[in-house]
Amino acid sequence: MEICFDTSTINALCDDPESGKLIAKIKSAHRVLLTSINVVEVVANADEQRRHLLLHCMKSLSDGLPLAMPNKIVRRATRAFAKGKKKLAITITQDDSPLWAVVNDPSQAGTEQQAEALQWKRSLEDSFLQSHRDARDSLRDTLSWSPQSRPRSAGMLIKSFREEGDSLYGLVKEVFRKETSQYLSRDAMWQLFKRAPEWPLFLAGWGHEIFARVLQESRYGPKGKPGTLDLWCAVYLPVCDVFVTNDNGQHRALRLLNVLSSRIGDPPMPKTRVLKYVAFRRVLVE
Repeated sequence: MEICFDTSTINALCDDPESGKLIAKIKSAHRVLLTSINVVEVVANADEQRRHLLLHCMKSLSDGLPLAMPNKIVRRATRAFAKGKKKLAITITQDDSPLWAVVNDPSQAGTEQQAEALQWKRSLEDSFLQSHRDARDSLRDTLSWSPQSRPRSAGMLIKSFREEGDSLYGLVKEVFRKETSQYLSRDAMWQLFKRAPEWPLFLAGWGHEIFARVLQESRYGPKGKPGTLDLWCAVYLPVCDVFVTNDNGQHRALRLLNVLSSRIGDPPMPKTRVLKYVAFRRVLVE
């Protein structure tokens, strides 16, 4: 099996009393696909000793180049679709070589690299948090006028986007134009979604949190909810057999988005297993 680990899983595996034994079992039968998210989140850790410990754990798990950042995979999928290509590179390239360098040599993840990674991560998450706060403030009056139109679940919201299509089309058409300098028709957008399932998964991650942080009538604060990078991991679902996380919020979100991933693509993709670390560990030791 090809397995992706969320960074929370790498932390749990590193702290496991049987870490060495478990890593050996994983490597003997499976292929671990490290991700750029893993690398950035670990490098952003302010504790130097912990940072290097996690990087050494990642190096022992590594089996090739890390997967590229999800937003880059989406952009590559867009350009591949425009050129009629069915395959695209999903790993980092020479432009991302610093990411691979710190996995091969953890000593390169110094104070400067840690500060840069932390700043990038914070700016992304802060922007994500503020965008939902602003959306909730702007929609509050509208929602109070027509409460019957409020979706009752994230799944219902994502389904409404899929059925209605207009709100998606404007966004996707503009990104497509920037990436390819070509016009994207509405019909072609649905073909893009079939050929590049990374696109609807990326969008569905945002839809999930629009419901959780904007449309939900209570408990809409950020506590316990997946952040940007947690949801971006949905883009990795089509390229792995198993995705393992030790984060409850991310686990719930990716299980929902995983249902979507099994219904899209041309042909439809096999369903990825989304597991909590404890369940994955249990399978390993049985």
